[in-house]
Amino acid sequence: MDPDEKWVNLGTYRVMVHDKTRLGFYISPGKHGRQMRDKYKARGEPMPVVIVCGGDPMSFMIGCNEIPHGVSELDVIGGIRGAPVEVIKGPVTGLPIPANAEIAIEGFVEPGNEKMEGPFGEWTGYYGSDIRPEPVLDVKAVYYRNNPVKYGTTTAFPPDFRVVAGGVGTGPPYAGWSCEQDASNMVAIPPSCGSALLVLHVKFPNCWNGVSTDSANHRSHVTYPTSSNVCPSTHPVKVPEIFLHVRYPPGHSGSGYKLSDGTQMPHADFWNTWQQAKLVQLVNDCLRAGKNCGQVSG
Repeated sequence: MDPDEKWVNLGTYRVMVHDKTRLGFYISPGKHGRQMRDKYKARGEPMPVVIVCGGDPMSFMIGCNEIPHGVSELDVIGGIRGAPVEVIKGPVTGLPIPANAEIAIEGFVEPGNEKMEGPFGEWTGYYGSDIRPEPVLDVKAVYYRNNPVKYGTTTAFPPDFRVVAGGVGTGPPYAGWSCEQDASNMVAIPPSCGSALLVLHVKFPNCWNGVSTDSANHRSHVTYPTSSNVCPSTHPVKVPEIFLHVRYPPGHSGSGYKLSDGTQMPHADFWNTWQQAKLVQLVNDCLRAGKNCGQVSG
């Protein structure tokens, strides 16, 4: 809500989970939410915020559009539908919360309360902005429907992102073997599985330092999260988790079985890349030309 003019802004802004009671968020300069944020900071007052996860599609679409200053997106949505948007008054912030929201989070942003945020992987594969101090939302309340539905898109890898996982020196729970698909019982030596399938597993690290897309050993720019699934401060950016499973038919079981490199510890290599010439061609011939080129490969 604008502290001077008292109108409510809805926007589609990215949110980062810092821990169970704190969220980070980024709003681009010039956006109405950013203007309101700056006003509260200049006043030295906490800014009330409601974050909705799983709103109706029209709210999401209107929140992505440029609406004139002083006009609430709630009014635009109601005008399109020909009926007011049903909301409830937030018990903590007093802000309107869409009644059909799947998940809603209330809290306040205290002036000067900042923490490193970003970068963020957009669904198209590029990473917006950088790592910088951004405001922190202190969560005061969380509301959700029974069996809430959270929809969205998968965060993509940055171009030329490469990582090697597994191999000599690693082992369960990041790489190993099991019978059938049960990775929870992973072992370092290929077991005898009888008539069951022998399965090789490699789990790729999904905590990134946010700076380097590769490193000399193809490993040090990434790491694994803690047992509570939190990325360390040295590698704060989560990327999609990849878990490789290779199934071998019965008969390839036993401790004497070795891979083609002569070891028994599997490793794998992931490389997200496009040929630059091909990428330029797609941008020119498809994106800029407004042409649907169908399924392509790089």
